[in-house]
Amino acid sequence: MLFRSYSEDVDWCLRARATGVPLVVLPEELADHVGGASTQQDGAWAYWWSRSRIRLLRKHDRGNPTRTAIRQLGATGRDLLRDHDAAKALARVRGTVSGLRA
Repeated sequence: MLFRSYSEDVDWCLRARATGVPLVVLPEELADHVGGASTQQDGAWAYWWSRSRIRLLRKHDRGNPTRTAIRQLGATGRDLLRDHDAAKALARVRGTVSGLRA
């Protein structure tokens, strides 16, 4: 399963850990991500982040996919109430539905 954007690093870490590769966290190290401006227009990042998150959870969570979708849609509702950004919330719903169908 490929991720167009977002979650590919988490997927890689989960797959590495599943094969016994040790993962190390270095809290004193920092990484500064420069960029992302092109995906923050018109809520596109919200769509792709939501789609990738659902796909990641479906791939690695052995639980119920319905629970995963409800959790994601709950976060979308929280964002809508907090940010009052209907376009972003709609993009997240569309990404969630697309991730469930993929």
